[in-house]
Amino acid sequence: MTLARLRFAVAAALAASPGTFACGGAVAPEPLPSASSGSSSSSSSSGSSSSSSSSSTSSGNPPTGCVVTLPPDAPTAPCGFGAQISGDPRICGFASDGYQAAALCARYCGGPMECAWYAGSAASLMCGNGCEGRRPAGLGGRVLRYLDELAEYFARAAYLEAASVPAFSFLHEELVLHGAPRALAARALTARADEVRHARLMGWLARRLGVTPEAPAALRRKPRTLLDMAIENAVEG
Repeated sequence: MTLARLRFAVAAALAASPGTFACGGAVAPEPLPSASSGSSSSSSSSGSSSSSSSSSTSSGNPPTGCVVTLPPDAPTAPCGFGAQISGDPRICGFASDGYQAAALCARYCGGPMECAWYAGSAASLMCGNGCEGRRPAGLGGRVLRYLDELAEYFARAAYLEAASVPAFSFLHEELVLHGAPRALAARALTARADEVRHARLMGWLARRLGVTPEAPAALRRKPRTLLDMAIENAVEG
């Protein structure tokens, strides 16, 4: 597969797939200031979003030629929601490279939420409380920046997947220490094997784009008590 086809396939998958968010509270878009040109509401949109446009409402004050259609349950969505955008995505405020985040969500969704992207003429604005799952304890907010957006995506994914490998190893050690059933402890090792496979795949994709992902630093911590483990899992859900 050529890099051009790989870029298209990944971008199309991101635009077509529903967002996955780390839930942390209800999404409640705030009212947006009215534009001088008057209200802009539309129950119709072009392209593939036409089938759902009848049950959606438009929100925000998009520029002329840009229609942002939010689902009817957007104000009460527990984790996040997706908006369909019709018209020229660049008029809507997307960057020329096809990816943008916080500024668009703050404008159309009413809060500091993310992410947003488009592939060709299809645009999706995913608004939620977070776009990445919880990181292993102690990893911190490592930020990787590369000139190529797709390479950055895969390098970041490889970094986070690799960090999950020792996290599951440590979880296995904790479970054994506390006398957990063998089947439960074995599931931690199975999860670790999955993370190894994910890290290798993401790393391979990043290297195909000319970037060698950074390896996360080794993390160690004291074993948690059973109470701490139970509380953490209850909070995480």
